[in-house]
Amino acid sequence: MVNKKKEESVHVCLQDHLQKRRDILQVTIDLVQLLKRYNNIKKIRQDKEESYLEFKKCMGSVNFLLRRIKMKDMPLSAEDLDTYKIRPQETVKVAQPVMKKVKKALIKKEKKEDNEKFSLDRQLEDLKRKLNSL
Repeated sequence: MVNKKKEESVHVCLQDHLQKRRDILQVTIDLVQLLKRYNNIKKIRQDKEESYLEFKKCMGSVNFLLRRIKMKDMPLSAEDLDTYKIRPQETVKVAQPVMKKVKKALIKKEKKEDNEKFSLDRQLEDLKRKLNSL
């Protein structure tokens, strides 16, 4: 025969249990709002990093062009400047490469982020409804 131990249970009486449930729900609502804010900050940081890399790339090309100008055309005297006519450069149209796969991946990523936002919003609304119903 197998001896079974009796399960021990502990019962605790909670005073003002509704207020404690409200407090827990309020803390949960605050936490969800903090998560939403964190997601926004994370996206802003990512955009900032991408913009900074693009800026560094542009500044590198500008510095390269400035060095080339200094080597070729400088120093010119005032008389030499009068002989040169400044003509606006014709812009050459460059076809941009098509990146369909990347765009699709970005769209899927954006949809996923939107779904996360909606799920956080839904959770927040559910928690607020529960809090109001108590």
